[in-house]
Amino acid sequence: MTRWPARRRDPPPEPLAWVRAFEPERWTEPDEQELLMAGDHGLPEDVRRWHAERRWNAAVNDWYRQHPGADHRLEDLIQRRRWRRAALFDDDG
Repeated sequence: MTRWPARRRDPPPEPLAWVRAFEPERWTEPDEQELLMAGDHGLPEDVRRWHAERRWNAAVNDWYRQHPGADHRLEDLIQRRRWRRAALFDDDG
């Protein structure tokens, strides 16, 4: 019996530095939503930072949609929850 050759899969790409960590200085350019909210007066710094984080999160999600094999966020969340649960119900402490 003849076997099909195994399909070689390339390893998933490593997430880029900007995907792994939020750097506020890279996300200062306001988008349409922020410009509409700001009007002529501008927005307070905490609101501007919130919008920068929103733009970064949208870009991160887009990157992971384009590279689904690299997306380990769910596994990381599950592992953190297991660690937290183990720490809460640990009989040693």
